[in-house]
Amino acid sequence: MALCARADLTMNSSLRLLLIGVSPQLASLAAPAGDAVATTDRATTLADAQAMLGSKEAYDVIVLDAPSVVVSAAEVEAIAARAALVTIVIEPDAEHALGWLRRGADDVLAPEELAGAAGWRRLRFAIERRRRLEGRQPAYATD
Repeated sequence: MALCARADLTMNSSLRLLLIGVSPQLASLAAPAGDAVATTDRATTLADAQAMLGSKEAYDVIVLDAPSVVVSAAEVEAIAARAALVTIVIEPDAEHALGWLRRGADDVLAPEELAGAAGWRRLRFAIERRRRLEGRQPAYATD
């Protein structure tokens, strides 16, 4: 089977996002034109987020703004068990990023990395990695 040099990727499903925190980058996160997002819920506190996570609705990705929300290692692990987890940190150096990844985060980004289409793509890739691990439907399909 030959591999294509460049495959066009298209989104094949709408997403459900939970944004936890208060950073401006999080508040301005929006899907690129043409990308269907079913729901984006926002929680400014961990307690609000835990209440939303306790609902029957499942999330595809949870974006945690670490500088604005205090969470313990056990809380991070519990959040990561529910959906793909992307953590926003001020400076994602290797040591701190590894700590987040070991606790279940699927990606660790600096706030500026979340902006624009590249940030949205990182969210989609985190969801895809999680779905592959769980054996679920891919977030992307190739034409």
